[in-house]
Amino acid sequence: MAQEKEIVSNDECDIIVDVEKSTKTELPATEAAPKGGLGIKLAGYLSLLALIFQNASLVLVTRYAAGMKTGGDPFIPASVVVCTEVMKILISLVLVQVTDSRGAINAIMTEMTQHRNSCLQCFVPACFYTLASGLIYYALANMEVTLFQLCTQSKVLLTAGWSIVLLGSRFSLLKWIALITLALGIVMCSWNGSKSADNSTKEQNVTFGLICTFVGAMSASFGGVYFEKLLKKDERAHEVDLWMRNIFLSWFSLLFGIGGYYLSTSQSGIVRKEIYFFQGFDMFTWTIVVLQAAGGIIVAMCVKFADNVLKGFAKAFSIILVAIVSWWLFGFQPTFIFVIGGILVTSATFLYSI
Repeated sequence: MAQEKEIVSNDECDIIVDVEKSTKTELPATEAAPKGGLGIKLAGYLSLLALIFQNASLVLVTRYAAGMKTGGDPFIPASVVVCTEVMKILISLVLVQVTDSRGAINAIMTEMTQHRNSCLQCFVPACFYTLASGLIYYALANMEVTLFQLCTQSKVLLTAGWSIVLLGSRFSLLKWIALITLALGIVMCSWNGSKSADNSTKEQNVTFGLICTFVGAMSASFGGVYFEKLLKKDERAHEVDLWMRNIFLSWFSLLFGIGGYYLSTSQSGIVRKEIYFFQGFDMFTWTIVVLQAAGGIIVAMCVKFADNVLKGFAKAFSIILVAIVSWWLFGFQPTFIFVIGGILVTSATFLYSI
């Protein structure tokens, strides 16, 4: 019989962490975080503050770099994806070296030679993950950042849908209410999104931005649920270290990112000479790379030290924080319908975590 399961919104940076958690014995939301003293609670709150900062600053910096900054050549999204995956691999290598007594190189070689199937499981999810990562930049180049934050919560809705189709999951009445409320709020925000804009002087196509957002959300959610299905069939899935699995996922994502760079910069099969890999890279672009790469570690800390209710609160608060900062820095002017839709999305995001 299908069991009701707790779905955590799997953002691009935490897809691997959510799958890692779902392959282990599930605990009620109130027991998801370890019980402990002041140190454990403090670590939970600090990790949530870090998550709020990372989520908010990432989309704000990306919006400015991709959709508002004038002068100079624009950066190539595939280049940012490649640099991000390289940094993720380096971070994961360090963590494996520290946590695995065999050492990073020996541990990786053992996995590749003795457990090849476990490595290859990352191939298909990495494809969808890379697509979702690249679409973020096209979306934020064409739409206001608060609208993006609200519409990207459709990943919760899509993850639930894929879970029903691929895993046979069931959901409580409260979660169905949250999902329906979320869908209604996203429709209201999307329908009224073109009227709620910031002071960007660049030419933008909100419809194209919304398409990129929803396609990215569908890609990330499918990749996460599909990966979860594969791991639940793998008897030794719980034995594979989180950071080890992240290395293989990032490695395949790196290969797809390189392929995406070639496709996006080539003409008739030949890379155009006027385009170069680090085109448009500046302080803001490198900040995006660092924030994306750091996201996986921050989410892992949240999974270990914070429960689902607090994580839902952090996600809702980051949406509100982005709206306030966008209004202050970018001149964001929401309409009444957009505000109502935003309240519904934010409330549903929190309600779903209870």
